[in-house]
Amino acid sequence: MFVFIRKLSVIFLLLFLIYAQLILMVNAQFDACRTPRRENGRCVPVRQCKNIINALHTGNLPPQIVAYIQQSKCTNSLAGGTSVCCQLHEITETITNRFTVTTTTLVPPPPTAPVPVSAAAPQFTTSTTTDISQHPNVKLLNLNDCGQSLADRISNGNRTELFEYPWMALLGYRGELGVLEFKCGGTLINKRYVLTAAHCVKRARQELQIVRLGEYDINTVQDCVYIDGEAECTRPVQDIPLEAVIQHPLYNTPKYQNDIALIRLSREADLSADDVIPICLPVTEPLRKKTLRKYIITGWGKTESSNLGSNVLLQATVPFLTNMKCDEILKRNSLFVTLANTQLCAGGRDLVDSCTGDSGGPLQFTDFLNGQKMIQFGIVSFGIDTCGQKNVPTIFTRVGEYMHWILDNMR
Repeated sequence: MFVFIRKLSVIFLLLFLIYAQLILMVNAQFDACRTPRRENGRCVPVRQCKNIINALHTGNLPPQIVAYIQQSKCTNSLAGGTSVCCQLHEITETITNRFTVTTTTLVPPPPTAPVPVSAAAPQFTTSTTTDISQHPNVKLLNLNDCGQSLADRISNGNRTELFEYPWMALLGYRGELGVLEFKCGGTLINKRYVLTAAHCVKRARQELQIVRLGEYDINTVQDCVYIDGEAECTRPVQDIPLEAVIQHPLYNTPKYQNDIALIRLSREADLSADDVIPICLPVTEPLRKKTLRKYIITGWGKTESSNLGSNVLLQATVPFLTNMKCDEILKRNSLFVTLANTQLCAGGRDLVDSCTGDSGGPLQFTDFLNGQKMIQFGIVSFGIDTCGQKNVPTIFTRVGEYMHWILDNMR
């Protein structure tokens, strides 16, 4: 019996030494650093930091914990994505698939045990619920009436019909001279929330002021269409101030990863079957994972780096490209990025494709969700400022990968 226990002890010791060696091997690859609370750590890809990666599934964080995570960011030449200074005992030797952790935000500790700023590094919990249909906030999305319009959807080139895309939003910024300028787009997803890109709400020189809904022709006071000699007109546009802006806490500026944000309006939008209706989001598992052969982009061609654009809402059909093919094309055009599985590539077929959408605007197509509806599959992220350059695609944030984050941050 004594011999057996002794052998068992030796086995456990060997296993411990192997585990310790693995940890040392992992740690040796990355630079030493100090966490925001001055603990020893290593600058590792965020997917290798257990107490953060375990939280990247659902929920919101208190401001002090969000600040902790943001202050943990560090520069790692060995990693392609976001890196954080991680406590040594939180580093995992298991390296998961690259970029699979950038799809959601972080969850707070239980309400009964808030983590003060001066406390130990936060511990996070992981949601066991992956089915979006079971999310408590899915009821905030009107799945019966979203994604519908009164237009016939008969293609007439790139110019859209009045009432065809009633979920389109324009983001208005107040410039240095006090003039309101529209530099980005977005989509209405319910009465109080607009979905857009993180880079559209994080602007240095201009302050986001309002969201405009119900717009078609920017140069007209009221938009009308004439049917059998009679005018059918939209209501006046709705310019609604902001109550809050929620940017993804792991938005990565150089690579535009996690390029997604929510805008909470200061009041409810006045919905109408004609001109202001939310778009549908991919709330079912098949829709979340779906990749189509082609999509539709819509917008006025408004981007943060260009004064070009159209006064009338435009549309274009764009082909899907695999991330591998897209990486090759972008590199040939001096855009040296490696796309994550939370990003989607489309377009680049001709000059019109790359000049139609707005930064922050939708990549969409019709599919079935309680009937045939328009579903938003992506958000215009980058590449759009190459407008006028043939065969350059656009990169989109893949909305299906962020459904937990979107619903977690709505109320």
